[in-house]
Amino acid sequence: NLKLGEVTYTQCDDDTGSFTLDTDSTNNVPDPVTKGQDVSLNLVGIVSDPIEVKNVHIHVDWNGTPLYDEDNKQDNKYDSDYTYALKWNVPSFAPAGAYDITVTGLDDAQSKLLCVNAKMSL
Repeated sequence: NLKLGEVTYTQCDDDTGSFTLDTDSTNNVPDPVTKGQDVSLNLVGIVSDPIEVKNVHIHVDWNGTPLYDEDNKQDNKYDSDYTYALKWNVPSFAPAGAYDITVTGLDDAQSKLLCVNAKMSL
């Protein structure tokens, strides 16, 4: 069983198959995630074909219910290594429970170029 604030990362399905998550290098700071502090999810992977990420979409479910969506517009090209730090504040009033976070990198056509899932309990 995971400890409070401990995050597990897995790769989820995308549309291109060119991204591979590096679960050994992907991490979060602080570890464990703590209420009332900023957290950075540091995503690391390898890209086999060039991709151009125009938006990183974050979707958060809390105890199985949609809680939060955020778009991070950008124009970043990757042709070998992928690194992306996703930062936000975890409010001290964040409800206890299971958090299921899906991070997708999208192109202009809304194709999923990469997909990472992070799970934790607070």
